[in-house]
Amino acid sequence: MHDDINGTYRTNADGETERKCPQCGAWASADHIDNGIGAEQCGPFGCERCGWIEQRPSIETLFQ
Repeated sequence: MHDDINGTYRTNADGETERKCPQCGAWASADHIDNGIGAEQCGPFGCERCGWIEQRPSIETLFQ
C-alpha cells in the first residue's frame, strides 16, 4: 500500500484509493472501475464504520 504525505489517502492492494474518514478515522472506500490501465474512482468515499459519505458538488455548481 502507498500512503500520501499527510496520511489522508492511501492505495490498497487492488490499486484503489482509500481515505481516512474525517468523523471516526477509519479507512473509507469508494467504488472503482477498471479502465484498462488501472482503477479509477467512480463514486464518493463512504465509511463502513460510522456511515459517513463524502459530499460531492453537484454538476450545476461546477459550471457557475
